[in-house]
Amino acid sequence: MKIKIYLMLCLLSYFGQAAAAQNLTLTVTNAKFQQVVKEIEAHSKYRFIYDPSEIDNSTLYTVNVVEKTIDVVLKQLFKDGKLKYQTFENTVVVKRKNTTNSDAVQNAITVTVLDETNKPIPGVTLKVKNKPAVFGTNEEGKATLTGLATGDILVVLYIGYKTQEIKLDGNNVSVVLTPDLSKLDEVVVIGYGTSTNRNNLGSISSVTAKDLENQPVIDPLAALQGRATGVMISSNSGLPGGGFNVQLRGANSLTSNNTPLYVVDGVPFTDESMNQFIAANGRQNPLAMINPKDIERIDILKDADATAIYGSRGANGVVLITTKRGQAGSLKVDFGTNVGASKAVKTLEMLNTEQFLELRREGFANDNNTPTAANAPDLLTWNQTDYNDWQDRLYGFSAPFSNYQLSVSGGSDQVKYLFSGSYNNQGDPLPGDKSYNRVNGAFNISTQSKNGKFKLNASVNYATDKNNTVPTDLAQYYNLAPNYYLYNPDGSYYWFGTSLQNPYAYMERTSVSKSKSLLANSVASYQILPELEAKVSFGYNLKSMDQVQALPSTGFNPALATGAQASFGFSDYNSYIVEPQLNYTKSFGKHEVRVLLGGTWQEGETNGHYLLGTGYASDSQLDNMLAAGTLRVNSYQFADYSYRSFFGRISYNFDNKYFVNLSGRRDGSTRFGPGNKYGDFGAVGAGWIFSNEDFLKNNKVLSFG
Repeated sequence: MKIKIYLMLCLLSYFGQAAAAQNLTLTVTNAKFQQVVKEIEAHSKYRFIYDPSEIDNSTLYTVNVVEKTIDVVLKQLFKDGKLKYQTFENTVVVKRKNTTNSDAVQNAITVTVLDETNKPIPGVTLKVKNKPAVFGTNEEGKATLTGLATGDILVVLYIGYKTQEIKLDGNNVSVVLTPDLSKLDEVVVIGYGTSTNRNNLGSISSVTAKDLENQPVIDPLAALQGRATGVMISSNSGLPGGGFNVQLRGANSLTSNNTPLYVVDGVPFTDESMNQFIAANGRQNPLAMINPKDIERIDILKDADATAIYGSRGANGVVLITTKRGQAGSLKVDFGTNVGASKAVKTLEMLNTEQFLELRREGFANDNNTPTAANAPDLLTWNQTDYNDWQDRLYGFSAPFSNYQLSVSGGSDQVKYLFSGSYNNQGDPLPGDKSYNRVNGAFNISTQSKNGKFKLNASVNYATDKNNTVPTDLAQYYNLAPNYYLYNPDGSYYWFGTSLQNPYAYMERTSVSKSKSLLANSVASYQILPELEAKVSFGYNLKSMDQVQALPSTGFNPALATGAQASFGFSDYNSYIVEPQLNYTKSFGKHEVRVLLGGTWQEGETNGHYLLGTGYASDSQLDNMLAAGTLRVNSYQFADYSYRSFFGRISYNFDNKYFVNLSGRRDGSTRFGPGNKYGDFGAVGAGWIFSNEDFLKNNKVLSFG
């Protein structure tokens, strides 16, 4: 047995030496590594094993040998020292050589980020400690890092997962993130910055894209309903394009406006209605021009500590809307659609005709009064068996809706882009085929220098809509007598005296509005020092609305009609804002200090006018101002707005247990009264995370407090 084993070992040694002694003749000049390997494998029995991501394709290799051993060939191939190899029989294993100097710059390394189920996570933020470099993973969960040194600490951050820190050693990195079951470390947007739920002192509620994009609504305020504590949102009408009433923690004033300040991507967005006159859906909210599917998150600042940085404009709270941005990776195209119908499902229980007439007769008897054709046509003139459910006939129709969304995104660590477009069509539950239509387009591009010090982000959001509805809310006629006539035998509208309105005659009237909205902003920042960043943002907002409301003769009671008329409304608004900022962050020992200094310069202008046309020769010309016999200016508005301010915030954190926050703003506004053009606003916040104290760290009852 021993002799057999010895003979086998001798044979293996012999064949191994024979293989090693194989001579090669090879000539390859200025070729990529993969090509050289292919030539060696074609002329020998050797096979190479390597990770393609570790090979620098910009490096060219030259091998020129005649009847030389594999050792000579490999030494010539790897003489530049960037790669190392090891042979195992007929196999050559190649790896990138590690750098021993901790300050040496590494070649590009690949970081792969996976979730707990080993699925790739796109959009993960990769930051390097004490360096401005920031990277992001693509849709495959990978990112290529350049310009880093061995020994650098890579910080991996992603909302909903625990932050991890990894020391780079020159090799590719694979990271498996652990879910963070609490939301305490979730990043939230605050005034002119970000924080976490754990360390934030102010009262903030947040709603993310995951909560918004799956709802079949076309207004961001409708998507926000019932999803944030202390936020009361109610619809003005329930019809498409209608506005919403928003209050944070109740009403602050009995007579003045209680709506919060809206800030979209850092640009204040006025929610003042552009309507010169209203229709059935009430005053339209300009925020309805923002597509909910373009929103990344909404953060709502509710208390003084959170809102003081916005001064007088934040008195009723602040709603911060952040739109989506592009992610690094190859071209990604997303398309989605929602198609369906809505219907009023909660209606009042009404009396049928028999019950209604019985109650009417009882009422006359109790009043000792005699019904006549003038005061009781429902008892004496109209058909006693006809029945109309006015809730069903006036607003019980099916309202179809459709939404189509297309987005294109991609880019690299240096440049990322996102383009999205959408079309929305929302019907209403009224008779006829009136609807609300909106087209949205959004573009975002962000870029940074190779060293990560200079960053630039720009975005543009454009929307146009058409709202076709009726001037009067038909729901007010839900309690008409159930046997009321709508039409005469000849098909014309039925009218009774001058006290009752025929609701279907109102459907002859039209109210059409067309709106446009442009919101653009850009932010440029430069990392002057590792602790100091300078930033400046520019914003521009343009809005317009044109309205035409036509009241033809057929829509009036002939006994009261004075002739057809039409109303025309025109409104325009534009505003631009510039905000320079300085951000300083310094950590030393257990201390952390953050300082923000900035200023705001804003100019705005609003103008509008309302015209009334009468004396039309024909109802078919009501939408033409030039066809009016008389055109009168009902109202005209003009307002300009200037705003100047300085703001600042100092945040101090000791040992992640004790927190102090000082914020203030000095506002100057043309809207302030004479002699009081400037106002000072400030807040002080303090916090103590007592669960981080040593005497509570190991308790099993309290996790955070």
